[in-house]
Amino acid sequence: MTERVKPLGRVYEYIGPEVLRADAKAGIPKCRLRDCPDLAALVRTLELAEPNSDEVTLTYVVDAGGVLWIADRHSEHVACARGRGVLAAGELTVTPGRPGLKVIEATNQSTGYCPEPGSWEALAKALDSEGIPGPSRFEHVFVFRRCTACGATAIVKDEFFECAECGDALSADWNFGPAE
Repeated sequence: MTERVKPLGRVYEYIGPEVLRADAKAGIPKCRLRDCPDLAALVRTLELAEPNSDEVTLTYVVDAGGVLWIADRHSEHVACARGRGVLAAGELTVTPGRPGLKVIEATNQSTGYCPEPGSWEALAKALDSEGIPGPSRFEHVFVFRRCTACGATAIVKDEFFECAECGDALSADWNFGPAE
């Protein structure tokens, strides 16, 4: 009998524009945060413009295996994930720490994957497994829903579950993938 491996969390599949998915395997510079021991190495590795401060905000994904990948903030999450599903996606702000870099802010802001607030657990586990200090929660939490009336991707603000495009009510439950 084969032992089943328990999934690390919901795998979010890309739901954004197909043109971006088609370009996803183009090979934008990305790396694991642990592989950049300081801010200068991060800037070089990801081919970033020199930051104006000692903080850098980056695009991140946690792949289905639980590995944290980062790329330039202007990169699409689907490109950072090379078109694959993710456990978490959003933005990280990093600053020098001892030793290595420290994550000072994180969000789940990704309209290409629309991860739920609960995706924090996958990011926290990835940071912990790499020994990278970070926050205890998302700094800004985004709640995404698909409008069943017009198909728009909506961001719920102030717990107001109404589509800004057509005014229809939005689902109380996350509704971008197959029902679990």
